[in-house]
Amino acid sequence: MRVIYQFFKKLILIAALIIIALTVLLNSSYFVINRYYQNNVIFSKIASDVLKQPVQIKRIHIGGFSFLPIFIFHDVNLNSAIGSTTYFRDISVKVNLWDSLWKKRFVTSEIQINGLQLKINEHKKNNTASSFFSAVNWIVSQPEIELQNTKLTWCGINIHCVTLNPVNITIKNRGQKHRITADFNWLSSDIQVVAHVTGNPLDNPYAIASVFAYGHDVSFMKGWIDFKLWANYKNKQWDSAKAAFAVHNISMLGITIPKTTAAANWDPQSKKISLSASTVLFGESIRNIHATISDWIKPILSAGVTLKMPLKKLFFLLQKIPEFHANHFSDIRGDGLVKCNARIHMPLSQFNLSNAMSRLQVTVYFLNNTISIPKWHVDLSNMRGDAALMNDQLIAKNIAAVVFQTPILFSINVTSDKKIKLILQKFYLLHQDWNGLQINLSPLDSGYFIQLHNQIVFADIAVPGNNAMPVNADVHYLYWKTGEDDNAQLNFPEINPADLLSFNLVIKNLYVNQQSDGDLQLIARSRQDGLQFKKIKLHSRWLVFSAHGNWIKRHLHQETTLQGNVQSDNLGAILSQYHLSSRLKGGVLAAEFALTWPSSPQQFSMSAARGQMRIDLQHARITQLDSGTEMNLSLGHLFNLLSLESISRFLTLDFSSITKKGFAFDALRGKWDVKNGALWTRGIDIDSALAKINLIGKISLQNEQNDLLMRIAPQISSSLPTLVGLAGGPVVGAVAWVANKLASPSIGEMMEKEYHITGTWKKPVVRQIT
Repeated sequence: MRVIYQFFKKLILIAALIIIALTVLLNSSYFVINRYYQNNVIFSKIASDVLKQPVQIKRIHIGGFSFLPIFIFHDVNLNSAIGSTTYFRDISVKVNLWDSLWKKRFVTSEIQINGLQLKINEHKKNNTASSFFSAVNWIVSQPEIELQNTKLTWCGINIHCVTLNPVNITIKNRGQKHRITADFNWLSSDIQVVAHVTGNPLDNPYAIASVFAYGHDVSFMKGWIDFKLWANYKNKQWDSAKAAFAVHNISMLGITIPKTTAAANWDPQSKKISLSASTVLFGESIRNIHATISDWIKPILSAGVTLKMPLKKLFFLLQKIPEFHANHFSDIRGDGLVKCNARIHMPLSQFNLSNAMSRLQVTVYFLNNTISIPKWHVDLSNMRGDAALMNDQLIAKNIAAVVFQTPILFSINVTSDKKIKLILQKFYLLHQDWNGLQINLSPLDSGYFIQLHNQIVFADIAVPGNNAMPVNADVHYLYWKTGEDDNAQLNFPEINPADLLSFNLVIKNLYVNQQSDGDLQLIARSRQDGLQFKKIKLHSRWLVFSAHGNWIKRHLHQETTLQGNVQSDNLGAILSQYHLSSRLKGGVLAAEFALTWPSSPQQFSMSAARGQMRIDLQHARITQLDSGTEMNLSLGHLFNLLSLESISRFLTLDFSSITKKGFAFDALRGKWDVKNGALWTRGIDIDSALAKINLIGKISLQNEQNDLLMRIAPQISSSLPTLVGLAGGPVVGAVAWVANKLASPSIGEMMEKEYHITGTWKKPVVRQIT
């Protein structure tokens, strides 16, 4: 035993001496090499032999100690003839000499590379394959490699160079299992990747790689992505590849997509990449997204998807796409779900958002939707039909909807030069048949031009691009029908006059109920709180109407004010034409008015108006009332009150022989205030050959209480020739005496009477005062 003990003791001592000697030798060698001024040349040659390509090392330093040295190389260039150029700022290599001696090959424990710059040219790939595979084989054989601040550039055959910078990579190899972690910046995005690889993809034809990556601000999308990639190789060539993706919280055009899953397959024989995906958009599941790239050398993208989405989200999406002229959709609101079918086919090399939008083919199916334009106070509800967008054109045929509680059927066509053609196929509103109305809109250098044309209207409208300029509307003809339920049909949403533009309107030929109403001119200018009517003029055969005023909105309340005058050579004809009264005949009218009412101009009502009016009516006659033709019974009852039948009854005279001719008067003059649905007269004087009539008080315009004081004074002297003539000739004796008494100036005062008129027009109460 002692002999054995002594043997091992000497053996250990010898081994220790050898280790010490080797340690001293190695450290001395490191020291000498560090001091040798051409040490970079020696190591450049060694590296060239190992990598089988020219290597130039500018400086070298050896650190560490004995069997675990650290080789630090500075400014290393690989002058490759294989189509790639490589530069290393710093390389730090930890070498395990014990493992190297034992395994009889160069073994490292850790490699750190800083500032690598690598450029690979795809067009020289055939010359690069062997050396590239050799480099990969060497990388996967090392325990750990760390690359910091790396710049990688890859130039494809038909694709521009792609640069990743900076890239930080850590590679850990344990036999056939490899773990790669990397973070880099691409397209202004920070990408982080973790990859697990089983087998060497260049040696093992069935090597599998799984990759997890996530990033932010990828192109115009924000979010993160994880995916798995499987790749198969045969004879160091790509055999097939497939990938599975899960994209989370991607934001595109202002829309966040919480999660998208996709699978991609690449067929090396057909060079075709197929992709299928599913996602959730606006709360709706989309499972049939598909795309193909038929040829990777000359890639052409074909993709399609069918989905349901809220219409308001579709408009929101269109506003985010400049190619769709987002300003056209900024004031449009949508409600309900629509079905969308989208398709695209285009070269991948030409792909950008603008080109994609011009080649996109989209069909939208309306499913009982509602489209609103709040600024125009227009709602299209119950919409059904489809619209197609293709080749930068929009085509929609037979769109059915409801607008202003009225069914409508229309078609629309928007061309690539942004010309719009709208046809109302079926539409009846406000007693007007709008069937066949064609609306053409053409863009101008500044603004656009609109033309309307069918059997009831023909108009040209020029809308300037500058809102400070007025809209010019030239209406060649307009045929308008009125009805008793106009007010009910005009139940439109309230229009804010402050939203309206200035305009000049001219209607050259206006027809109301098939009768000519002459021409109309309306000039309006916008103001901060509404609209100013600078000129309103209607000129027809029997009437000239002129006015000016304002339509404003203050504190949520609207108000219209008009001042003007009315002139007519035959007021009776106008009243009969408009079915207001058939009882007045003739009449030369000159009237002035200043009225205000708390609503829009089209909602005028005497019951709500207030203001003043003055009238001067001459040479007219009031005949018997034909109530069946009256639309305004108050006016008819007023004429009835002033008729000869009533006056003769008030005067207790018998004028029955001349009542058929009516009550003719020379002049009717008066002023009154309009308020609370009544005319408060300051004094209405009527002069006729038979009597003078004066009215003071309240004349109700509704079925309310009247309160009138009427004074009637007969003009007997002027009436006497008429009475004598009606008697059949001069009467002797007593008749002459009576006529002489009636001619006395005081007889009028003696027969003057006053009446108090109350009650309603349907049930008036007349009480004689004197």
